[in-house]
Amino acid sequence: MVECIYCESLDVIKWGFNYVKDEKIQKYKCLTCKRYFSFPDRFPKHHESAEIVSYSIDLYLKGLSYHVIARQILEQFGLPIDHVTIYYWIQRYTDLMKKYLDTLNPDLSVVWQMDETMIDFKGRDAWCWDCIDTKTRFMIDMYLSPSVDHYQGSKFFERIKKSVKTIPEVITTDSHKAYLTPLKQHFPNAIHLKIKHISIRPNNSFIERFHGTIKNRTKTMRGFNEYKSCQNWLTLFQIYYNFLRPHMALGDKKHPKTPAQDAGINIHLPKRWVSLIKLASFFATKYN
Repeated sequence: MVECIYCESLDVIKWGFNYVKDEKIQKYKCLTCKRYFSFPDRFPKHHESAEIVSYSIDLYLKGLSYHVIARQILEQFGLPIDHVTIYYWIQRYTDLMKKYLDTLNPDLSVVWQMDETMIDFKGRDAWCWDCIDTKTRFMIDMYLSPSVDHYQGSKFFERIKKSVKTIPEVITTDSHKAYLTPLKQHFPNAIHLKIKHISIRPNNSFIERFHGTIKNRTKTMRGFNEYKSCQNWLTLFQIYYNFLRPHMALGDKKHPKTPAQDAGINIHLPKRWVSLIKLASFFATKYN
């Protein structure tokens, strides 16, 4: 059965042919979304195989380098792809998914946790600022900065205000002074709880565990080379964590929910990355 590359409907019929030079290419029409396409194994408006792109994203999130991913694709599919091509795939599709997902409004609680952790860089340090919703475990933002100070904290809070509409009533952080001024500036009515020790209640254990997950993923990379690629990885991991990775603390044990589902975002993603990229591509072609 041929599946629509836009809406994944199976209600598809053959609709003549396209001719490229001397090649005759079958054309299809989806009776559900009324769109036409010719290559059922590709993403809309792109030439890459959906399966190979999805495979590349999975390997990248597991910590493999672009060179190693290229070798894996050659071994698995017999397809020679340059590592630079894989780099551009990751950049392009991460941006595409983020633009679409930023239009969705999660139903968050008013109690958030914030923290920062150091990211390994070759020859320098970088810091990842994180903000997570306590109830839904939805990761609100992950921001990379060269330092932990009031200026970078203010940029972090600005990003959060642009990404969600919820106004927090309680924000839990560690005792770092970098949170004081930005929090008063951007969320002046929120109660600021400064945690001095993990054993004290309430604490920021949720986000500490999340940082442990990040460390497990990034330690195999042996440090990033540039800020852009690191921020891109963080954004991609945030998408994976919120929308594709079921959280055992949400829902029931047999049917755990993703943070996005617990926050009221119920998008259907039967093929994980492939489905998500198709939704993002459809959104881009329809509204841009």
